[in-house]
Amino acid sequence: MTDVPVMTPSASRSGVAQRLRDATMQPHRSASGGGPLDAIIDGTLTIDGYVAMLDQLWHVYSALEAATDAMAHHPVGVAFGCPSLARTGAIAADLAHLTGRSAAVTPGPATAVYVERLTTRAAVDPIAFVAHHYTRYLGDLSGGQFLGRRVEQQLGLGPDSGSSWFHFPAIPDIATFKDGYRAELDALALSAHEESALIAEVQVAYELNSALMAELGAVATVVAVEERDNALR
Repeated sequence: MTDVPVMTPSASRSGVAQRLRDATMQPHRSASGGGPLDAIIDGTLTIDGYVAMLDQLWHVYSALEAATDAMAHHPVGVAFGCPSLARTGAIAADLAHLTGRSAAVTPGPATAVYVERLTTRAAVDPIAFVAHHYTRYLGDLSGGQFLGRRVEQQLGLGPDSGSSWFHFPAIPDIATFKDGYRAELDALALSAHEESALIAEVQVAYELNSALMAELGAVATVVAVEERDNALR
């Protein structure tokens, strides 16, 4: 694996990245809120809510990075399996700093479903692998950068004090990296069927993330109600 994706360009197809973006715009918008994401946007995120999100995302990234290892000898894995994108170690460091724990808590039901999809599809199917890799990491390098700044401002965190998973120190120019990533998507020699499968799996990835965020939001709401009721007793 390398930090600079390299694939053989397709002579007959181009614009996969743009078509993928266009076809998944609505699912992306639907997945852009919910639970802790809404709290980040409106300034109501708590440390407990942030830690709960990190706990569940550790499992997601762990499964995705296991899929990256499984694809290491496949041409797609060579192209997209950049070590500089890996998040599991950063999340573990953030959890250790914030909680003193060396491991994440048990995955919730929505996380377990997400992890199963990564394990049974992304780890064995190159198209599914690219779909989930693209959804998570391009999201981290795009809107995730804005969310990271919001989290740091609200909770007083930094890359060495709980927010390292938002930072990519091995990628000095994120915009250039994203351009290169999209160019590799355009270089994929996909049939019409494969491109449809890629788009469909990205939509699944958005749905899985939405379910995870909704579950985190529901848990946070229950906790808040219990805390309120306890305070009134």
